[in-house]
Amino acid sequence: MELTAVLLGFDAVLVVAAALFARDAAREGERRAAAVGAIALALLVALGLLVASVPGAGLPVAVGFAVCLGFVLLLTVPGRNPPDTAQGAMRHAVAAPVRFDERDIVFARNRSLPPGSDVYRR
Repeated sequence: MELTAVLLGFDAVLVVAAALFARDAAREGERRAAAVGAIALALLVALGLLVASVPGAGLPVAVGFAVCLGFVLLLTVPGRNPPDTAQGAMRHAVAAPVRFDERDIVFARNRSLPPGSDVYRR
């Protein structure tokens, strides 16, 4: 009975998280994310009902939760970076970047040069 209570508590936390995720996704207009959240919510509610109604379902569900938690924790372990990562985007450059004068951009002229000044006329 103790395992069932722990599993139901854990499932309740996940149900609340899935409901909040689905609600926020729907508010943001993300239809696919809202649908995924709604499906997760339905599956978690069904899992909670299974744990509560079937006496022998607690141990397999606990093992499934443990496997999923282990997988999530495994995904959080940082990997080893390749040595050329420190170069950033330059590792993909085929030639030296060409610098241009940003004063020629019309938006920069409007923002930084006072109209009528000598620099503005040049």
